[in-house]
Amino acid sequence: MIAYRFLVDLSIGGPTPPYQVISGDFHLPANTMPPLFNPGDSLQFEFIGRNTQACKLYARPLEASEEPAPFKDDQWSINLENGQVVTIGKRLGFWTFTIAGTYDAIITSALLVKMPFLVDPECEVGSGIRT
Repeated sequence: MIAYRFLVDLSIGGPTPPYQVISGDFHLPANTMPPLFNPGDSLQFEFIGRNTQACKLYARPLEASEEPAPFKDDQWSINLENGQVVTIGKRLGFWTFTIAGTYDAIITSALLVKMPFLVDPECEVGSGIRT
């Protein structure tokens, strides 16, 4: 089982911030997912650079035969908080997940605006015969 950190960098702003996956001593290039997750692997979601609100993770299959639940306990919709850990479940297959939320954008010293953002990576869980 591998523990990954999934960092979303909101410091630059914009609707599609970059993300980076880190585990141990290695850092994948920006906006790149590991080639394969295994059941029991975990992702710790971290949002850096700005405060976030109303973050939610949604999963969906990339193949019509897959069920939309790559996460433990068949979760396909998860409310995310900064630092939250989500575990990969036992279902094998190909999924995409989307993180949607808002962050605080400071327009002027007197004006704070909630700006939407979206992150949309893909992942493969396991290999071989899907169950």
